[in-house]
This record gives sequence, C-alpha cells and structure tokens, in this order.
Amino acid sequence: MGKCMSRSDDVGAYRSKFRRDALKAHNDYRKKHGAGTLKLTGNLNKYAQQWADKCAKSSKLQHRTEHKYGENIHFASDSRGIDGLTGDKAVKAFYDECQKYSYNTTQHIPGTGHFTQTVWKDSKRLGIGVAVKNNQVFAIFNYDPPGNVGGKYKDNVKPPK
Repeated sequence: MGKCMSRSDDVGAYRSKFRRDALKAHNDYRKKHGAGTLKLTGNLNKYAQQWADKCAKSSKLQHRTEHKYGENIHFASDSRGIDGLTGDKAVKAFYDECQKYSYNTTQHIPGTGHFTQTVWKDSKRLGIGVAVKNNQVFAIFNYDPPGNVGGKYKDNVKPPK
C-alpha cells in the first residue's frame, strides 16, 4: 500500500529518488541513441520545481507558455499512493513515443516530441521538478540547450544501436 506524502522530508526523499531514477533512465536511453549523458543542475531543478509546484497547486499540468529550455511534462496518479509513480516510468512514457518516429526526417513528427527531447544529442543539462498533491505527481523536465529544433532532428535523434 502506498503512503501519503504529508511530511516535507518524505516529499523531499521521494523527489530525490524520482530525480535519480529519471536521470538514470534518460542516460540509459540516450546511450542507445549515441547521445551523451545529461547532468542534473541545481538551477534547472529549481526552475522545473517552480513550475511543478504551480501545476500541482492548480491541479493542472501544462507547458509553460514562455520558456527558455526544452520541456517535457508528466502527470501520474494512483489511489493506492505514489510509491509506484517513479521517475524511470515517467521517462519510459516519453521514450515509448519512439515507435511513431521516423529517423529520416529533419522536422518534428506529431506525437514524438517527448521522445525526441529525451534523446536529443545537443541537450547536456537537465532539471527535474516533482510536486506531490494527494496521490498525484506533477513532474517537469527541463533541458538545456533545448531540443526539438526544426531542421536539426536528423543530427540530434539517431536510430538506436
């Protein structure tokens, strides 16, 4: 049975594990596609966390309308608690869009943007914000430099090895 996140130290521990698991999953998928590892940075984590907190407060997950970084967003809920709502599962949901992707394109393909940002070769830094409200998780992933740049897909999204 999942536990309720009522104490800030429980949320902090959950957030830390979520970030570690998500970073590892990102880097495992990126390795398959010949992209270098991402590094978590404090400034990007803070930037992502501010938006995750805002989304949780309003109970509405949405992209920023103005942003300077690449952004993937994820929402999950489970009536039993949040223990099973992990960072690696969030990243797997992004990655699973690869099934719709064509590696011969230079432009965006609808329904694949989370995947392409996840493995975007030129992205080097990552920030992850995780907010918990009841048994809901609002997660924001910010990438620097941003991916999904028109005309650069073929150079940045390589077929898996």
